[in-house]
Amino acid sequence: MTLDEAGWGAFEKKILDAAKAKLAAEKEAMIASGNKKKADLHYLVPDTTVKLTASAPFLVKLKPSKMYGYTEGNKEKGEPDTLTFRDGTMATGKLIDDKMTLEVDGVDVRSVPDAENSIAWNEAYLGDAWKSEFIHTRDEALGEFADDHPTRDPSKSATLQKRAFYLHIHSAEPEAHDGEGAAHGAEAKPSDHGEAHADEAHGHHPEVILEKKDITFFSNFTPKLNTFYAIYFTLTGLHGLHVVAGALVLAYFLFFDGKRLREDPEHLANRVEVGGLFWHFVDLVWIFLFPLLYLL
Repeated sequence: MTLDEAGWGAFEKKILDAAKAKLAAEKEAMIASGNKKKADLHYLVPDTTVKLTASAPFLVKLKPSKMYGYTEGNKEKGEPDTLTFRDGTMATGKLIDDKMTLEVDGVDVRSVPDAENSIAWNEAYLGDAWKSEFIHTRDEALGEFADDHPTRDPSKSATLQKRAFYLHIHSAEPEAHDGEGAAHGAEAKPSDHGEAHADEAHGHHPEVILEKKDITFFSNFTPKLNTFYAIYFTLTGLHGLHVVAGALVLAYFLFFDGKRLREDPEHLANRVEVGGLFWHFVDLVWIFLFPLLYLL
């Protein structure tokens, strides 16, 4: 038996409808027996786990976005492989195909130690033709930068780094550069598209197929690679430390300064006033940080 996404949704709906019908029948029975209060609370039950056992193997087809994770079981202990869906449903079975097809519109190798040997240029992915295109674009950007700014360090220019080490891809195949690709030790793949097909190829991107098990999800929205988030986490963290410090000081006045209150209340009042001023200062900082970092 094979279930596509529509069939799987209908299958789930059938189970849900059956559960609702059973609950409704139980509620009617409670009302009939005179226990109306219990019947009104009958639907207020915690989430219930339902285990369904298939009488025969079946195949489920779904989009990768619907799947949360796949865990390989321990064959020696008899533990089966499990597939977890986004809604929390778990299925016992085997993941037949975990390949992911991506349409590549850019390659960012700014954080790769050796950009020329990046896995992106592997023959199983983009290949040597796009590697040659990357080298040509990188060397062109570095050369222009050296001519325009002979005294500046290229590694300290964020604009140059993005231009030189972020390859934007606007076509299904790289452009051929006469006599330039060979100088880098990698021949550019000649394009099969003539001038008549140039407009047709523009806007398309090369496709690569990845094994899901080989994919590590990585985010550019980190302090290391993003200036905004570096400022965001730094300012938020410093503000949080000041909040904790202010709270500890005020808590000390409240719980451990009773002796000073009895013997020298004026001194304590001054300490509390200074602590309150610090707390209001921290609050004032947050009034500016919140719209700047969280709303804009």
